[in-house]
Amino acid sequence: MGRGDTAIRTSLLYPGGQIRVRHKLFEEIENTRKGLKGKMTTNTNASKWKICDWPSTSDAAKHARDNLADAGTHKPCILHTYDETDNEIAPADYASTLKGALVKVVISVSRWIISNQWVFGADIQSRSIY
Repeated sequence: MGRGDTAIRTSLLYPGGQIRVRHKLFEEIENTRKGLKGKMTTNTNASKWKICDWPSTSDAAKHARDNLADAGTHKPCILHTYDETDNEIAPADYASTLKGALVKVVISVSRWIISNQWVFGADIQSRSIY
């Protein structure tokens, strides 16, 4: 759901025919679920993008991001994005580089019944930038 949406959605469509999708920015590091605290720097397969470097647009988001970085329990869940010459675009550059781009997004739709109403969610599976 988008920011500020408090009403239960009974359709994937929002006013104006928009569909909103979501992507989990950070995911729990597997070994922290078993009670082992591991830092990403010890993982040789760790992404080059770290939580502490992740762009944030508000003080509240920066604070929450820093708490996750300090805890060492989460890592970025990257949707790798490349420019027309196959160079990876840094997350900090997404907004300026991709503004106005045409993007094809493949989603999975989930639905639940809450209080006798269908509630829908859409998760990004993949995307292509044209």
